[in-house]
Amino acid sequence: MLFEKELRSAKKMQFGIVCAIAAMAASFGCATSGSTDGAATAADAQAAKVNGAVVVESKADEVAAIGVKRECRSDIVEFVRNVDGTIGVLTADKSLFQIGTDGSPAKLRDLPDEARHYTLMPFSNIVIHRTHDSVMVEDVATGLELFKLQGDASIDHVWYSLDFEQLAIQTADARYNVWNTRERFAGVSTGETVQDFMNRQSPDHSLRYPGVVRAMALGKDGNIAVAADDPDSGKVGLIYHLDTVNAPGKLAVQARTNTPITAVAISPSSNYISVIDENGDFYFVNTVDKKGFIAFAKLYQKVHDIAFWGNYPVVLQDNRLAIVDYKNGSVWSEVAERFDKCAVSGDSIYCSGDGYFSVISAQTGKISKRYAFKDGVFAVVDVEKAEVSGDLADRCM
Repeated sequence: MLFEKELRSAKKMQFGIVCAIAAMAASFGCATSGSTDGAATAADAQAAKVNGAVVVESKADEVAAIGVKRECRSDIVEFVRNVDGTIGVLTADKSLFQIGTDGSPAKLRDLPDEARHYTLMPFSNIVIHRTHDSVMVEDVATGLELFKLQGDASIDHVWYSLDFEQLAIQTADARYNVWNTRERFAGVSTGETVQDFMNRQSPDHSLRYPGVVRAMALGKDGNIAVAADDPDSGKVGLIYHLDTVNAPGKLAVQARTNTPITAVAISPSSNYISVIDENGDFYFVNTVDKKGFIAFAKLYQKVHDIAFWGNYPVVLQDNRLAIVDYKNGSVWSEVAERFDKCAVSGDSIYCSGDGYFSVISAQTGKISKRYAFKDGVFAVVDVEKAEVSGDLADRCM
């Protein structure tokens, strides 16, 4: 037993030394940086040319990735940033964790059904659970079904706005019921009356779009991006912008890809829309100044998901995550790694992939922390400090 402890200690020391050396090597000119208002210097712009962008390959990140063996990292099904600043993480082995505002994770509970049947809400005490015929809001601590939401239980997706102020659920007749998240779901308690629950489950309004909707993104302040096909006219890949506050009911046509669209995203300012099609081609639209696609989008192919950091599109490809300058298409910062899904909060980008939940600086493209979860325990890889901690790390170093 003493030998095993010494061996683990030696491994951690060796790991820390290698990480420190790698981090020192990576610190010499590896990253581009900038700010969300696009106020880059001339040197920044020159360094981030479209065809000669600097690639951020942090050797510390690569070394940190071996801190926990892959077989000890459960796949992450989804994650959400809660309104109180904590982060909820659901793993494939049905464990629900919460990462505190101080970066410390804790297990909340094991969910009884398959992980794919749940959707996290931006509140740590409730989740959405899809059964064979209903969409229920459940209490995390007890598993008690609180109330039913009107939606199609066979569609395993819930649409959240960028600020989580709204959520939408598709119905069987192709409508989208929309709830004001904080007003309807904050402070849910098992001690409420039946009438309280009935008030919560009623949607605030519904949306219906012409044609066949391929993808949708709820932005801020009632702005929505919609990708749809029109079977009657044969048009495919139509991109719309809807302002439900200032121009309710008016779908503004932005562009058309002529190929089926798989994902769409809208910037917090609602001035830009990103789209990817079934071929992995990336499209970028300015909703204010002009219609049609911006030319630099052709530079980005084999894209499987998209997000926004301010007006900057975040492009996920098989070999990297790239933050793209919305003015000229140059790479603002990037990480040479594949991620499945990413979301943005402030200057932090949260990504899941390869069994890790990673926290990335949008400014520099550097990973600061990684989290791994399995069998109800966790490991924290502090990339900046080159340290690994947690019960899972002790088990799988």
